[in-house]
Amino acid sequence: MSMLVPPLFVYGTLRDGEVFRLITGLDSREVGAVPARAPGHVAMKVAGASYPVLVAAAGEVAEGLVLTRLPAATLSPLDRYEGPGYRRAPLTVETAGGPVAAQVYVATAPPATDGRWSIETWTARSKARFLAAISGTRIAAGGE
Repeated sequence: MSMLVPPLFVYGTLRDGEVFRLITGLDSREVGAVPARAPGHVAMKVAGASYPVLVAAAGEVAEGLVLTRLPAATLSPLDRYEGPGYRRAPLTVETAGGPVAAQVYVATAPPATDGRWSIETWTARSKARFLAAISGTRIAAGGE
């Protein structure tokens, strides 16, 4: 069995099964995806992009998934996907089973944002173009 890493909270495009499979080669059900919420945070759309950044915001709650059985081998492709502008940081999220100590990708420097981000709007307006843009990257296979 593969070594597992601490749970990872995903709040943006990695919530989408097709994107997650393209990046990691795994189905999100294989990594124990559980609905989760991050109180005190909100997903905001990065200006000029179709993806979000997690921003601290009192009274807000960011919806997402916590991946509870993530193999260590997935961290490298996930880190490449997120890029140098993001790093993993600790964050406690809420699930139906109680709080979970997780990691989350956060921006190393806060980017400009232009409104709230939602998976529903992204799926309807940007997903097809986003998948086309990243489909040739073969991140799960180690890049080009």
